[in-house]
Amino acid sequence: MYAERKDWDLGKITVNVSQHTETTSEGIIKYLAEDISFENEITEDQRKRLLNIAGKCPVAKMVKNETKIETKIS
Repeated sequence: MYAERKDWDLGKITVNVSQHTETTSEGIIKYLAEDISFENEITEDQRKRLLNIAGKCPVAKMVKNETKIETKIS
């Protein structure tokens, strides 16, 4: 959406998310790693801005904060 408003032709956008587990002296840490790629070349300024915007999307905000999960069986 942001790229469209800026009229940036990014081509196809691919987002891969994977879960990782790391053992540290503080215990086990789980985290998500997100890799975003673009079909077309982008400038360094675009890369920095898009990285910043990616962290502000509603899904990223929800995952970064404590998310309440309500489960029901119908």
